[in-house]
Amino acid sequence: MPWTTAAAALAAASMAGAPPLIGFVSKEQLLETVIDAPSGSAWLMTLVLAAGAVLTVAYSARLVIGLVTGAPGEVAPLAGTRPMTAMVHLTALAGLVLGPGVVLVDPWVRDAQQATVGGAHYPLALWHGVNAPLVVSLVVLALGGVLAWQRARVDRLIEGRSLLPWTGVGVVARVQGATVAAGRGVGALSRSDAPAAYLAVPLTVLAGLGVAALLTGAVPVPGGDVVVLDVALMLLIAFGTAAVIRARSRLGAVVAAGVVGFTVGVFFLSLGAVDVALTQLLVEILTVVVLVFVLARLPRGFRAASLPRRRGAGVVAVLAGVAATLATLAFTGRRPLSPAGEYYITTTQQETGADNVVNSILVDFRALDTLGELVVLAVAALSILALVRARPVARPRTVSQPVRAGVVPDSRGETAWDDLAEPGANALFIAVLARVGIPVMLLGSVYLLLRGHNAPGGGFIGALVGASAFALAYLAAPSDEQGRPRLPYLRVAGAGIVVAVLTGFLGFLDGSFLRPLDGYVLGIHVTTALIFDVGVYLGVLGVILAALGLLGAPPDTPDDYDGVIEDDDLRAFAEDVPEGRHLRPRPPAPPISIGPLHPARAPRRIPRRTKEAQR
Repeated sequence: MPWTTAAAALAAASMAGAPPLIGFVSKEQLLETVIDAPSGSAWLMTLVLAAGAVLTVAYSARLVIGLVTGAPGEVAPLAGTRPMTAMVHLTALAGLVLGPGVVLVDPWVRDAQQATVGGAHYPLALWHGVNAPLVVSLVVLALGGVLAWQRARVDRLIEGRSLLPWTGVGVVARVQGATVAAGRGVGALSRSDAPAAYLAVPLTVLAGLGVAALLTGAVPVPGGDVVVLDVALMLLIAFGTAAVIRARSRLGAVVAAGVVGFTVGVFFLSLGAVDVALTQLLVEILTVVVLVFVLARLPRGFRAASLPRRRGAGVVAVLAGVAATLATLAFTGRRPLSPAGEYYITTTQQETGADNVVNSILVDFRALDTLGELVVLAVAALSILALVRARPVARPRTVSQPVRAGVVPDSRGETAWDDLAEPGANALFIAVLARVGIPVMLLGSVYLLLRGHNAPGGGFIGALVGASAFALAYLAAPSDEQGRPRLPYLRVAGAGIVVAVLTGFLGFLDGSFLRPLDGYVLGIHVTTALIFDVGVYLGVLGVILAALGLLGAPPDTPDDYDGVIEDDDLRAFAEDVPEGRHLRPRPPAPPISIGPLHPARAPRRIPRRTKEAQR
């Protein structure tokens, strides 16, 4: 493997700071900074840096000597190592080329320095003349070479532990072990399978901060007239919150929480924030759909909690709510426009050519933050996939049809209740609406994507509208399998990240990553921010499709179970049936499911009677 050996030798020489490689330029930069430091300890910092560089030269030289003089080795299978060896060759050649050509990257380094720390810039160059950094570099290379030449004596000192009584590996292992032990101790304070135990700590801290702010009077009280609509919306939010607290079923709590979310969306709309209001409403719709997928596989009601626990949770919740309210007043109680807001309003059109300030902030000014959020969404899609595949998904809870007194079967032996229980017939109006609504929603999502830079819209809102169309298609389908999205959601989310990153590289044409480029083509204003917004669209759509496709998929039904017995007494009765006897209930009827979650198979129903009557 002579080429790999040469590449490794070049990389080691650059790491040691040997000229004319890029590592030499980097070491010169560090030495210049330390030597010219204004503090009185510049000589000590230079000595420490030089000592570390001597050791780097020594072990880099030992690596090269071992590669050249050691016994040849073969890597099998070679095909599996080709990507790794390709990267080694690429970085080694880059170090060799960028050493003499370091002036090509100097403008990028200068811009990064001015944007972060400022101050005078030390230009990057391979040769700055005979100066103090060059003398120190030569001394470092010489001493490192001597250590490599006398490596046999150095080995005897190290192996016998006569130089130092400990090893660097041992120190790192002890520090790592202490860090892990400290982390376990901190985690043990709130380690529990219950989410409430994790939420109690941050909520308690938040409540304490709120109480401290209230006692110190650090919260401004905003002035202004009372608006009747604001009062009405606040009362509706309070009503929805109280309904969530009083809810006895999980589905009821979701519905009540949806009331709060939709009211907040109306609040944003009343304030003129159309983008934010539309986003809030769409997120609420999709959240309810995904939550119903999860709730269908959970018990109907909440686990009963003890009175002391309910009281403690209530106190923490009230104090945390007070703290959140005070924080809102503290950050929004001032009436004048903030300097940042004024900057965005006055310079957005000039800097980016956009009329929609909100969308321009997301895809132009703070595009790097948005790119990071896209990566988080892709990780969320992978997490859903990993969780679903890690353990079998529970079957959706199917509701048995009760025997109703006074209901007379019709000529077919079925009841009117059975007609209501048919999910396909109940979803008829949704299916008819979907025929028109789905194409309109998909076209509307693309329209919102294209207009986002100049009017309310954008990739995020457009993706939410498109995902809502897929959710409507799922709800209108006659079965879970037919309604489940078939698109490769992971590839869709990954394509969004790739598009966003490639758009960021186009910004280098104007000097920096993710810098928007705009102009006019045939009289139409175009901008690279639209391409970036396409990446946002694909990333958001991918994670929602992952939730619909994975959580809404019908799980495999066990072969030894064909029904649902929900009452504990009936469960006990079923276990008490003597061996050899079989339950023969009346013919199965269609189930009532939450959405078209699992309508394909019907449960065997057992009339509600006592155990004695059954036996």
